[in-house]
Amino acid sequence: MVRLYPHVSEIGGIDFSPISVEVTKKRLGRGHFEVIDLQSQTLDRKYDLVLNVDVLEHIPDDRAAIANLRRMCNKYVLISSVQGKQLPEWEAKVVGHVRNYQRGELQAKMVEAGFEIVRFIEWGFPFYSPLYRRFLTLTGGQGTDGRYGPGRKLLAFLLYQLFTLNSTAPR
Repeated sequence: MVRLYPHVSEIGGIDFSPISVEVTKKRLGRGHFEVIDLQSQTLDRKYDLVLNVDVLEHIPDDRAAIANLRRMCNKYVLISSVQGKQLPEWEAKVVGHVRNYQRGELQAKMVEAGFEIVRFIEWGFPFYSPLYRRFLTLTGGQGTDGRYGPGRKLLAFLLYQLFTLNSTAPR
C-alpha cells in the first residue's frame, strides 16, 4: 500500500511477532511499527484507515481486539477474516484458528465495539475456499508462480469471476 499511496504522510503497523515488525521496518524504511498484543494493548495514536487481515480468527479474545482496533481508528477499519467451516477442524487448529465466524457474528461484535458497518462483503465460498485452496494444497501451489502470460491472465480472471459468484459485493 505504501507504493500505491506514496502521498500518505503517516503509516504504522502492529504485529504480535517481533520478527514481522523488524522485517516491515526494513522493507518500508519509514513509519511507526510496534510489537503489541491486540487483545490487551493499543497504539497511542489513531489512523484514518486501519487494516486487519486474517488476524481475528487467531485471537482468543476477539472482542477485546476489536475494541482496541476501535481505539486506534479515526475513520475506517477494513477487516478480512474467514467465515464458516472453510477448513476442517484439525486443519484450522494447525494454522492457529481459534474460531471461524458464523454468519452475522463478526458484524455483531463490530457494532458492539462502536463501529458503524458501511459495507460487509462475503466472498469466495465454496469455489475459493475450500475447493481452490484444497487444490493448491494438493498440488503444492504449482501454477501460481512464474511468468503470467496472456493465458494465465485469462485463467486468473476467470477464476476470480468464479470466486465472486456468491459475493455480496455490489457489481
